[in-house]
Amino acid sequence: MIPRIPPCITSPHNPKVKLAQRLRDSKTRRKLERFLIDGEQEILAARAAGVELECVFADSLDGAPPPAWLAGL
Repeated sequence: MIPRIPPCITSPHNPKVKLAQRLRDSKTRRKLERFLIDGEQEILAARAAGVELECVFADSLDGAPPPAWLAGL
């Protein structure tokens, strides 16, 4: 099953992008009790450990179907 692809984010002013940028700072991560996970293997390991993902960013797929690992998210 191919997951539904949400609308593409094209602006660096998007609230989700701004939050991800803020999470680079450890003080912000502690305050918001959130963190970033970077990379396919790390995302899959987090999911296997029961971590609930709030948002997933991926490069533009240029019309290609999403990678299979995204289907389980």
